[in-house]
Amino acid sequence: MFSWGKSDAQKFAPIGAEWYYDSMDSGQAPYHSEYFLYNSTKDTTVSNINCRKLEIHKYAYDNSVKEYPSLFIYGDTNKVFYYNTQFNKFCTLYKFDVAIGDTLELCSLPSQLVTDSIFKVYVDTVFYQTISNTQVKFIYTFPLPTLNGYSFSYWGLYGQFFGGLNTMLPQMSPNIPEIDGPLRCYIDTEFYYNNGWPLACDYRITGINLIINDFSFSTFPNPFTTSTMLTFTNYTAPFNVNYLMNLAEKHHFNLKPHNKAATQYSTLNVVNYLLEFIFFPLPQKKKERW
Repeated sequence: MFSWGKSDAQKFAPIGAEWYYDSMDSGQAPYHSEYFLYNSTKDTTVSNINCRKLEIHKYAYDNSVKEYPSLFIYGDTNKVFYYNTQFNKFCTLYKFDVAIGDTLELCSLPSQLVTDSIFKVYVDTVFYQTISNTQVKFIYTFPLPTLNGYSFSYWGLYGQFFGGLNTMLPQMSPNIPEIDGPLRCYIDTEFYYNNGWPLACDYRITGINLIINDFSFSTFPNPFTTSTMLTFTNYTAPFNVNYLMNLAEKHHFNLKPHNKAATQYSTLNVVNYLLEFIFFPLPQKKKERW
């Protein structure tokens, strides 16, 4: 029996809660093409402390799903703790009972640049917003660098009930502009929070892959905004491509691919498009559409 001294509505990370964080693989993938999913899956015990297990998966641009080490966490609307593997103990992750001007001391994460056991952030702004009929407190902090100029940062706001609006865990500061984040959506049985994300929470860019007998065809990425690669194997007959750009301007291509050929189409300022591929399988001349 788990009891943290608060009602279920006050606990952090209720079972089934989901966090969707945007990703572009540190600049190796297009903007908004990937996402991390944090999922609170079960109650457990770590170092004799009752906590929740957050499973982490990355839904990647290459159409794969990668599993990351789980995060163990517990807390309420006053303070949240996570298990820090560097110090083998639970450390403060979010502190909500703060005021403007407070300085928070937090456990450092593994880093070659920050050798201190703690890092500090300054509370700059505190405000409230009503979400799902509940008043939620938001805290904005900025990092206080160590002597060599590095520290850790929340990279913006964190809020009660769902935590960091840019990253779940603090990240190195300064950092590259292509750092993972921000939060797209947070969902549990009582809350739905959309952090200004205009698409489905689980949106990602993937390709199309078709395998018909010995013939295979793929486009990657799809959808695309600048270019896509069409790749064919074991197909040498002519085929047509109808390309409807912005659902208005139509383009037509007649192509004769070589075996294992790759053809790239580049476009600019595309909002909506439709690609139609018309193949003429050998030896028949019947048209087949995908």
